[in-house]
Amino acid sequence: GVRRAIELFDRHNQLHHNNQSIILYMHRTGTSRFIDEDNWLIWNIRHLISNLNNNNNKQKENESQSQQEQQKGWRLVIHKGNEAIEDQIAMFHLARIVIGPHGAATANTLFCKPGTHVIEFPGVQHRGDSTNYIAALMGLEFWITPHVWTTNAGFYKTDRWKIESILNTLNHVISMIN
Repeated sequence: GVRRAIELFDRHNQLHHNNQSIILYMHRTGTSRFIDEDNWLIWNIRHLISNLNNNNNKQKENESQSQQEQQKGWRLVIHKGNEAIEDQIAMFHLARIVIGPHGAATANTLFCKPGTHVIEFPGVQHRGDSTNYIAALMGLEFWITPHVWTTNAGFYKTDRWKIESILNTLNHVISMIN
């Protein structure tokens, strides 16, 4: 209990010291609401973050800022849902952006700080209503990705166009934060 809390506090301080902003991706497995091109989507999110961090560092080098200030940037954390509850709470609490498909994991947005941005891929029948309600109560910024929803079989059929739609939504949210 206490030891675990101290470890989480130390991890939080390290992230805060490095001034990193966390994008938390809610990875789904199983037979419902999974993304058929999940690895491709994660690769593209990492690529977007890498480009943002490289552009930010180049701009900061030109402004001759200190080394500590140059460490600011974005980092992707994958939530798989099988982590210890303390780790899941910490993940959602430290995230600046939470992104992923509608499902049970979105209930963890209750642990997010006010001002956190939540980007949801809605289910056909859900349209983001339940997560939007939680977000409004918790002071979170809620977004739904256009053009991305579950099929009748219950999974997210993605293609290049839909992944671009997700990345464009994420990039727009990041630009609002920066």
